[in-house]
Amino acid sequence: MSNAKSIGDTIIERRDNRMRFLCHVYEITQGDTEKVAGWSEIGRELGLEQTELRLVRQYLVEEKLIREQGTGVVSLTHAGVVRAEEELTK
Repeated sequence: MSNAKSIGDTIIERRDNRMRFLCHVYEITQGDTEKVAGWSEIGRELGLEQTELRLVRQYLVEEKLIREQGTGVVSLTHAGVVRAEEELTK
């Protein structure tokens, strides 16, 4: 049997990383869409490799849950606040 992760496991892990990242931005900014958070620092705190961090950030931007506010910082969108609050109150 192979030790390699199945595609299903990879998808589950990536979804989890996206929500962990989004919720961490929410916690740092206290749900304020005008506050920013450093995405690189969040990636380190969550233990994400650079490639995974890039994919997570890219996905959240494309889904309009976060927006890039300059070099190295992101903020939540209204949709991001709603999604993070849903996740945090499960």
